[in-house]
Amino acid sequence: MKRLHANHIISLLLLVFAATAFIMAQSFTPSSGAAPGPAFFPQVLSVLLFILAIILAFQTPTDTDKKLNLNVVFIMIAFGVYVYLVEPIGFVVSTVIFTAGYLLLLGERRWYFIIPAAILLPLIVSYSFEHLLHVPIPHGLLY
Repeated sequence: MKRLHANHIISLLLLVFAATAFIMAQSFTPSSGAAPGPAFFPQVLSVLLFILAIILAFQTPTDTDKKLNLNVVFIMIAFGVYVYLVEPIGFVVSTVIFTAGYLLLLGERRWYFIIPAAILLPLIVSYSFEHLLHVPIPHGLLY
């Protein structure tokens, strides 16, 4: 009998989450036009998550995954700090810091890639949301 891995437990949790999200999205009010309604995008993401969870269930961790697990912990901590800093210092500044740190944690060392990526990503996202979609982005002390 195969040994139960963390992948199996995580996969099961993701399957339950995906099924719950899919069912909850069905309660959204349908759109009146021909365009997809508000439930469409969450249901598509739920199906994708369901498929990826099934794929994860059949993968078994290797010894090299132990080093990757430490990186995952650092990335989760960095993401938590990022979420905390978005309100006080603003979306753009906190995303620049997070993107640069994330790329460094992933092993990227080319400064000519890290700096433009860390600056352009939040500027493009901020411009897209604020000016094209008219969705406000948190502005903090620095911007």
